Amino acid sequence: MKLTDRIFVKFFYKKIKIIIQRSYKKGYSQGKDKGYRKGHDDGVLKYHICREIDTFSMSAIDNSIYGPENIGVTRELEQLMIEKVRVATKAGIISSPSPSQWEMIFSDHPATCVVAGAGSGKSTTLILRVVFMHFYLKIPLNKITVISFTKKSCEELSEKLNKVFTFWDEGYDKESVNSLVSTFHSLIYRFSLNSMPGISVFDFLGEHKNENESVLEISLGKKNNEQIDILKSVYTELYNNNKEFKICIDKLVDFSITSSSSSDEKEQRSWLINYAAERDLALTKKINDLWSKDGKWPIEGIVPGPVKCFHVNGNIFYANGYVEHNKMPVFLSGNIGSKKLFDGNDSFDPHETDPKKKVLLSTAISIKNKIVAGYNNRISIFINSNDKLNSVNNFLRTFKTGESPSNFSIKLHGELNSTNILELLYDQGSFIESLGKEVVTTISNITLFREKGIEYYFAKALALFWPLFEETIHKNNIMTFNRMFIMFSDELVLQQRRDLFKNKYVRFENLLVDEFQDISPQIANWLRAIHKENAILSRRPTIMAIGDDWQSIYSWRGSSPDIFMNFSDFFPVHKSLGKHKTVFMMENYRSDAAILNDAEKMMALVKGKIIKESISCRKPDGDEHGVYCYGYDDKKDDNSWKNKAIQLIYEQLNMVKNQKHKDKTHIIVLSR
Repeated sequence: MKLTDRIFVKFFYKKIKIIIQRSYKKGYSQGKDKGYRKGHDDGVLKYHICREIDTFSMSAIDNSIYGPENIGVTRELEQLMIEKVRVATKAGIISSPSPSQWEMIFSDHPATCVVAGAGSGKSTTLILRVVFMHFYLKIPLNKITVISFTKKSCEELSEKLNKVFTFWDEGYDKESVNSLVSTFHSLIYRFSLNSMPGISVFDFLGEHKNENESVLEISLGKKNNEQIDILKSVYTELYNNNKEFKICIDKLVDFSITSSSSSDEKEQRSWLINYAAERDLALTKKINDLWSKDGKWPIEGIVPGPVKCFHVNGNIFYANGYVEHNKMPVFLSGNIGSKKLFDGNDSFDPHETDPKKKVLLSTAISIKNKIVAGYNNRISIFINSNDKLNSVNNFLRTFKTGESPSNFSIKLHGELNSTNILELLYDQGSFIESLGKEVVTTISNITLFREKGIEYYFAKALALFWPLFEETIHKNNIMTFNRMFIMFSDELVLQQRRDLFKNKYVRFENLLVDEFQDISPQIANWLRAIHKENAILSRRPTIMAIGDDWQSIYSWRGSSPDIFMNFSDFFPVHKSLGKHKTVFMMENYRSDAAILNDAEKMMALVKGKIIKESISCRKPDGDEHGVYCYGYDDKKDDNSWKNKAIQLIYEQLNMVKNQKHKDKTHIIVLSR
């Protein structure tokens, strides 16, 4: 083969070889890629995200506290309890429960409202409920709390609990049982100490050192010296440094000393006015003499009279004196409070000539007071009580020395009596807070004032007084019970302290509240807030409220039976359970049918109430009677109605002494 041919073949061979190698590599690469893709597609599950909904929104927050589960009460547990109670009844430890009492004991609802009428045996039933919860539902004692209103009622419940627990288990923990029962104020105080060590309670300053005592057992009318000192220091600081507060107080002082005696009938018959005018000068002198003999007249800063004051039908009527610096007339009554300055049988006849004009001194003074109230158009001072006398002296001293006038009393619309300004500021502020409201905010929202009268100036003074009062006591590590309840009802406060309080919440998991109709909105808010925290912590809170709206007696301090009557509105239940469970205990083991029937007749006039009918379980002996009502007129000057009342008391006492089955206490007299 020629050289050129060999070179061509060799070159062509190499070229073909290169082409084959390239094709092989390309085919290998393509085959590998194709095989990998096929293997990948066969072996991998692909998830394609698709748009399921066009819009997004979170479900509503579940604001319920109780549920959705019921309590684990079974028929077997009920039967075990019934058998043990039967043995306890035979042993004389307890009485056998009625069907309605068993319904309360075995309630499986986490929110149960027990309408327990008077004399229905609720205390014993409450104790058996605790026994059932602990011994049969296996709820630890440290997760149960029984709440009552007074220290005494708590002691009585603890005593009964110990007696019954001893029968169920002789080796029970007595200390744990005693700690089951508390007052609201004892609970909130111990709860507050957890985050505020060393805190003192304003309500128990000075003479009251027992924080376990209920505020119901302390008079709301009088404060001790330590409390008064704090109130007065705040009051004085505001009076001296706050122009608006000073204006309000000065106005209230004016109102307190110029309020006249009330008149039942302004229009007196002309002849009566004429007779009164004829003797008025002599009567005014007589009253001045009576006050002088009692050491109360003359008063420094008041010029003693008689002094001409006003005319009626052309007749002159006299004031007993006038204020020296502003000529304001002063009228004196024939009594200072309940103390009369003369004998009720004293007659008054200044001329001793016409027997027809002779009247009792008390009658002459009464007619004069009515004429002054009805016809005197001048701003005047009328003194008829020690409170009014103190107010006048304080007013005169303030004018002379410039001191803050704290020793005067005023009467707000709707109140029965006048109250010292310091106590009134504190009591009214406390009342607003007992409703679960802030003082300043509440006053700011009032739109009912139609004039700048007593209520207007007092409300304004209170709105200025309260913030400084709270600031002052807080600086000294003192707090009111009201502020404790309000603070620890705040969801944000509890949320921020959840880790700190979560162990404290344990004892509140299962609450049994006695006399529930008497709790205030403020306390209800606190209970609800604590139970909501337990629910958030995935615990299963339960509450049993025992009460009777017909026996609600503490509305004067903010309590409201509405909370009991509309229980689910305040303590929300999960929708799967509907509303709370209501148990009616209508058996009355205390009174006979005659008493119950008459009591229900009186309640018929009350519109807002739970409708119920009591069942008397007391067999009458035939020598009882129902309710007797006797009318009387306490405006008469004689004591005939008092004598009649005493006679009726003796009649009742003799009747009870002769009864077949008389109570240990024969008779109780209640008065107001």
